[in-house]
Amino acid sequence: MTDESKPIEVYCPICGFKETLNADDARLAGLSREEKIARIREFQASDEPFFTCDGCDSEKESAKILEIR
Repeated sequence: MTDESKPIEVYCPICGFKETLNADDARLAGLSREEKIARIREFQASDEPFFTCDGCDSEKESAKILEIR
């Protein structure tokens, strides 16, 4: 499996929630895997996170500490 074909994983270090992210969003179109990860991390730090954690009490706050790998 090449690095580009590896799925992007989202992991919450607070509750242990883990999910494979389907990064077909138009904002990520044409980017390499590493560029997608960098862009998702930017979104996570903004007021409009790309992904939130359903397993935590504060979804918005947990969005800032989710690991994207």
